[in-house]
Amino acid sequence: MALCVLLVALGMSLSVPLVALAKDSEMRASASQYSTAGGTVSHQRYSEQRDSAADSQYAATEGESAADSQYADNSAPKSPPEPPPEPPPEPSRALPADSRAGGTDFGRSVSQGSVTVGPVVPQEDFPAYSQMVDNSSPGRFIAPGWDTDTSNLGDHGEDYRVAKPSERGESARFKVKIPATDVYSVYAWWPAEEANNAAVRFAVRATSGIKRTKVDQRKDGGLWVKLGEYEMESGDRYAVRISSASRKEGRVVADAVAVVRGILSDPPSEGYEGTTSSGTTRSTPSITRSQGERLVSVARSHIGTRYVHSPPSLCEAYRSEDCSCLTMLVFSEAEMLLADDPIMQWSEGRRVTESDLRLGDLVFFKERGHDKPITHVGIYSGNGNLVHASKYFGRVVESKMSHMRGYYGAKRL
Repeated sequence: MALCVLLVALGMSLSVPLVALAKDSEMRASASQYSTAGGTVSHQRYSEQRDSAADSQYAATEGESAADSQYADNSAPKSPPEPPPEPPPEPSRALPADSRAGGTDFGRSVSQGSVTVGPVVPQEDFPAYSQMVDNSSPGRFIAPGWDTDTSNLGDHGEDYRVAKPSERGESARFKVKIPATDVYSVYAWWPAEEANNAAVRFAVRATSGIKRTKVDQRKDGGLWVKLGEYEMESGDRYAVRISSASRKEGRVVADAVAVVRGILSDPPSEGYEGTTSSGTTRSTPSITRSQGERLVSVARSHIGTRYVHSPPSLCEAYRSEDCSCLTMLVFSEAEMLLADDPIMQWSEGRRVTESDLRLGDLVFFKERGHDKPITHVGIYSGNGNLVHASKYFGRVVESKMSHMRGYYGAKRL
């Protein structure tokens, strides 16, 4: 009996440290789980902060960066090192923010003028390519049920196709050859007729799906009008179409479209010896255009010219131009003298509203705030686009006004 009592007592004394050891192991396991979960949360928060920091590259700012500010507090403790930057995108495929989606909508108020914000714009180092498709190009245009018409007000080629607006109607389709999957600027042409429709729906087949945009065909006729920039897949297909469905009055016109590789290239030249897709050469008839149309044509000939601020550098045509240098050079072609200064150019001409913009109007911006001086100027080229010397792109480009901050006003000379 005494031996049994002794064994029981010994077992109880051993069970206490075993229970404690088990509890300690359980607590360590729990702490380990908490630490792992905490690490996950911290990683998620870090990722969110990193993504937020990446997004902030696209956000517009009124002033200079803290590093450049003379009021920066250099005594403040340094923040922990940031993660290494993501590898840059392929040079020929990158576009600022979401513009490659075909919507030409940067979505983050990226300024393209003199105030540079947003991601770095890579060089376009691909072979140049462009293709024009007219409604008369054999094998490259179909428009079931559409009528044929002609005009002396700037139609492309010998004729064009028209349709009455309807709830359900056939689309006119243009077949274009895309040599490689890349970003392309898409242009359209229609005659300058007041009887045209004010809300014509264009659709472009992009790599991310069908992208749609509306244009007012009562305006900007008789020249190439930019629809936008789109990433398009290689192939030869009916990639651009015009819908006859519209709630507005007026005829819907299908005349010609053009695709140009990249965003820093100008559209096909007006009044040229063109080649149809069949390989035969034809002469585009001379077009009677307004002075504004001529100004846009001259401005587009400067697209791709390097941006260099003047002064102190020289304003040299097709070699080094800033925003007011470009407008001064273009208007000099029409024997209109302008100073190489956007503020002084604002003193010329008469003011027009944004809704009344016409081809060749000067458009001004105050990118640092409405109470600050004018910082940028460009030439209106139709459908909400502007030809301008852009510090952001580092070139003369044609791009959407809606992507630029600080619209101030417009002048017509």
